[in-house]
Amino acid sequence: MTSSKALSMAMGAGVLIAGGLWWHGQSAPAASSAPAAASALDAVHPARADIAASFEADASIEPWQSADLFAKVSGYVADMRVDIGDRVTAGQVLATIRLPEVAHELAEDRATLAARRAELSLQQITQKRQEELYRAKGITDQAMDEAKAHTSIAHAQADLAAATLAKAQAVSAYTRIVAPFAGVVTRRMVNNGVFIQAATNGLSSPLFTVQQVDRLRVMVAVPAAQAAAVRKGQSATLSTGSDDPVKASVTRTAGSLDQATRTMMAEIDVPGDRLLAGGFTRAKIETARHTGALGLPNAAIGKDDNGSFVMAVIGGKVARRVITTGITDGKLTEITDGVGVADVILANAKSAPPVGNAVTVKVAP
Repeated sequence: MTSSKALSMAMGAGVLIAGGLWWHGQSAPAASSAPAAASALDAVHPARADIAASFEADASIEPWQSADLFAKVSGYVADMRVDIGDRVTAGQVLATIRLPEVAHELAEDRATLAARRAELSLQQITQKRQEELYRAKGITDQAMDEAKAHTSIAHAQADLAAATLAKAQAVSAYTRIVAPFAGVVTRRMVNNGVFIQAATNGLSSPLFTVQQVDRLRVMVAVPAAQAAAVRKGQSATLSTGSDDPVKASVTRTAGSLDQATRTMMAEIDVPGDRLLAGGFTRAKIETARHTGALGLPNAAIGKDDNGSFVMAVIGGKVARRVITTGITDGKLTEITDGVGVADVILANAKSAPPVGNAVTVKVAP
């Protein structure tokens, strides 16, 4: 009985083991006979191209000339002849100031001058007669000297009257506000009949602002890092808010940094047909251009404490190459030493495998 029970248990265990082996064989996946192939890495050849270094900076648009026009004398605005937006010529009268007392002074000074000149003419005739008498021994030396003195006094009085009249005429000229140059009236601050103060007392405001806007000055605040590279004549483009920027060139530079802003002022002269004075723009100035330079995409170039480098593929393995760089346009960087046009360079230096790794590459056309 005991032997028969033991035999039954042994047979059951054998069946379970065999079933387990069958299940393992059915569920276990087949082992891969070869490792998966690694994907090819992007690579490039150094290529010849025109590379231009440039920078962008904010710029303000200023009129070619601008003048605030003040009154030199106090009085009432009598004749307002222009308004905002009117184009004016140099010397054109924009407004007049009424000063009745000046007109009276002019009349008085003209009469005084006429009287002094008449007195001078009479004294000159008198002196001529005295000279004839003096030659005939008809008068003394004293009388002759007095005649000459009276003529000199009359001459001085006539000159004084002429100067007084000229002064009154100058004051009268101040009653006319004239344009200093051809341009556009961009501000009008007064109306007819308003009493205005002379600018000399410090209480006045400008009557007009006249600006020449057919030519403009674009004032570029060049950062200190680029200031030394900016030169007169360099190409520049100015944004206009459209796809057609204004092309120009640097006209002049300050030559030194502003102590307050640590920027250097550069000016670009442009016609006034596409930009408006008083606005802002973005200026792009080209500081260098190398034609046919050997270049690589910026992503292919790495940098560390030892300088610039690229990850080249030599004999199917990754190798590090130290390079010397030149200018960059933000996309391409000039390579002046370290690689040639036949070299294969990994397109992304940061994600490149370690030196010595075997790789396959896909070179961009």
